[in-house]
Amino acid sequence: MKHYALCVITFFLIVLSYHNSLAQPLSIALEQLLEQGKTLYAQQEYAKATEKFNQLIEKGKEEKDNYLLGSIYYQLGVFYDTKRNHNKALEFLFKGSKLIEGRFHTLRSNSLSSEKETFLEKEKALNSQDSQLKAYIYTRIGGVYYNQKDYSKAEKYWKTAYWIAKKNHHTKALSNILNNLGEIKRLTGHLNAALPLYKKALEIKQMIKDTFGTSVNLSNIGTVYLKMGHLDSAKMFYDKNFSLPKNSKFPRIAISHYSDYGLYHKTIGQAFIASQWYNKALVYADTLGDLNIILSIYQDLSALYEEQSKLDSCLLFQKKWIDLTQVINQQQNEKLALEIEARFRINEKEKELTFLKEKNNIEMQNNRLKDYFQWASIIGLFSILIFTLLILRLRNKNNEGLTLNMAKINQQNEEKDILLKEIHHRVKNNLQVITSLLSLQSYNIEDPKMKVLFSNSQYRINSMAMIHEMLYQSNDFSKINYNSYLKQLIDKLVISIKGVEHQIQVNIDVPDLFLNIDTAIPLGLLINEVTTNSLKYGIVDQTPGTLSIKMKMLDPPNFLLEIGDDGIGFTTDLSAQKHHSLGLNLIKQLAVQLNGTILKDDKKKGTNYILHFQEVDQMA
Repeated sequence: MKHYALCVITFFLIVLSYHNSLAQPLSIALEQLLEQGKTLYAQQEYAKATEKFNQLIEKGKEEKDNYLLGSIYYQLGVFYDTKRNHNKALEFLFKGSKLIEGRFHTLRSNSLSSEKETFLEKEKALNSQDSQLKAYIYTRIGGVYYNQKDYSKAEKYWKTAYWIAKKNHHTKALSNILNNLGEIKRLTGHLNAALPLYKKALEIKQMIKDTFGTSVNLSNIGTVYLKMGHLDSAKMFYDKNFSLPKNSKFPRIAISHYSDYGLYHKTIGQAFIASQWYNKALVYADTLGDLNIILSIYQDLSALYEEQSKLDSCLLFQKKWIDLTQVINQQQNEKLALEIEARFRINEKEKELTFLKEKNNIEMQNNRLKDYFQWASIIGLFSILIFTLLILRLRNKNNEGLTLNMAKINQQNEEKDILLKEIHHRVKNNLQVITSLLSLQSYNIEDPKMKVLFSNSQYRINSMAMIHEMLYQSNDFSKINYNSYLKQLIDKLVISIKGVEHQIQVNIDVPDLFLNIDTAIPLGLLINEVTTNSLKYGIVDQTPGTLSIKMKMLDPPNFLLEIGDDGIGFTTDLSAQKHHSLGLNLIKQLAVQLNGTILKDDKKKGTNYILHFQEVDQMA
């Protein structure tokens, strides 16, 4: 389980990379464009934010100063990294790095130096200003790779940044990078190699009187000693860290203090004291409002209470962890959807501008034709010949124009289909990622009830993911073949719940019906719930049984669905139905969403339902 004190490095990287004391700060006009873009991005106006950033880059290019433009790319890379858009961050950071290298090649373009002198010449060409910016860029690139858990690349760029900073005597940058390299060694299991790096960084931090950096290194050293089993050394460094003056500007340091002591007392078996420290850390984290920090402390407390066999408290923090994880995932999915929509709008706007340019060209051609006609009326017989030739020429141009327009229309339709296909594909992938996260988390849960909740959630999400998968695999992105969908869904549920060697007979009597996505998803969830209940509670254990699904279309837009099993049915003991209460409530709500009614068919053996529903109008 991840201890919060070891997460301080990520914030430490942000502090270093956001260091803006560059030799050439942005002008007021450029700074305003940057801030306007950031504000629009925070308001989720991604298309408008991108326009502002593009204007900023164009203004930088107009100055014809590679260092200035490199600084702009660096600022944008830092911004996107803080927004966890790592690919976009790397794109801008590498552009900035390439520009600084380009300054070197420009300066030596007329040089005839040998290959042996290349390195020294390069260092001379890159002055202190260039080297400082390059160190910032390389440090930030390493930070992005660190956040992506690509520790090999992170170490590579941090080592390069270290030598640049050492050559130019950037003392604070040196200590930061040493701490980062120590973090890489710790994460890769080389604790003995991490300690000297952390201690060297601590020595520099104390020398330059950097209280914040000193606190980070003391915490990291203490935690490494704790992992190595050197409890006295760990306690000594934790105490030194706690004795530092508190600074309200860095509330994360207070959280680190409390989390350090929580981990220490947990390690030495003082669970009650550990829980007190963790709860203090949680109070600060709630005030700070950082969801990822709160999530980490929830995990620490849940594990602590589990070791104490305090199951109620353990389950409470497990539930808080699950709820908060869902909130974070929902925010990320909403952000992804907005970014996709923004890119789509930008493409549409570019197409509109292209269309307007073409329209303007056509109007200009028409104006020229008018001039030709005026001259033709004056010249006489000779002008008639010219007029005839012009008509022929115009006809050819119109034919070419029609051909081009048809090709563009076809291309736009293909691009639209590709975009829709990509959206369905990404939604399906996101749902599968959520399912995988739930599956991984369920391995750490011992409570059977919690495991059932997790597995039921996986089945529901899978039923929706299958619809998006079938949509992007088909030529029609608005409807799916429900016969094919049901066969795949029921087959997956039976194998998931009963295993490969099951004794379940499935009877599906469904014609080739094509339903839109607004109908397919709630209907699929309803069928998923009924089938899951049948396999878990109707046909118990490995006893033979039959699942039946019959569906037909009545007068449009009405449909009839008959679904059930020949199992043991509901018991008369109402308390036994508590296992079904969530599923039954969900079934009823989904029936209402489908403008339908659902009844239990008591005439048949087992548990059977009759659903009358309507296809949902997508334009409603």
